Amino acid sequence: MEGNESLNSAMQERGLTQVELADAVNARLLCSGHEGTVSDRTIRNWLTGKTQWPHPKQREALEAVFGCTAEELGFSPPAGRRRPTPEAESPVDRRNFLTATTGTAAAAVPFVGAPSQVGTSDVLRLRSGLDALMELDDTRGGHEGLERSALAGAAEALDKVKKGATQRIRLRLFSIAADYTATAAWSALDARQADRAQDLLGRALYLAGMAQDPWWR
Repeated sequence: MEGNESLNSAMQERGLTQVELADAVNARLLCSGHEGTVSDRTIRNWLTGKTQWPHPKQREALEAVFGCTAEELGFSPPAGRRRPTPEAESPVDRRNFLTATTGTAAAAVPFVGAPSQVGTSDVLRLRSGLDALMELDDTRGGHEGLERSALAGAAEALDKVKKGATQRIRLRLFSIAADYTATAAWSALDARQADRAQDLLGRALYLAGMAQDPWWR
């Protein structure tokens, strides 16, 4: 059984211990509305190669922490489960498709690009993830994994602002994005990254202004 050198190198580059990586993955799981079940033992199993392909939700969270695929982190999917490689698009097929969908027939093609409606359930899920991150910050203090998870939460909230939502929901999403960004700022401050913390706090204040949040005034 060979160890996972790629994951080990990625952890060393970011200065993450096994416990800190477990915390970061759990934070991403919580942000996505899933239970954080990763422990330092889980990380050891990944590093030693005992676990060669993590559970789907854990794998997605791990990819979010490092910003790359599980394969790039040294994991190998079981036979028959490799991710499909997109085939090169044929220019002829594209031309035939465009020809076939012109004229009156094109009117029958449904529009699939409409944004999905964002509602209170999305706000509550994001808020729950934020609460989990703040609890983690209280117990373990700030670190890179927590900062990355907080920024990912802010990005998700802002992405939902672009979708169909009422003005009330949009303001709540801006407020949550501000709180996520502020959490990232405090984490950066704990890591003695004063300049980055100041930049993040400035962005948090901007987002709070967009949210018309009186708490920040």
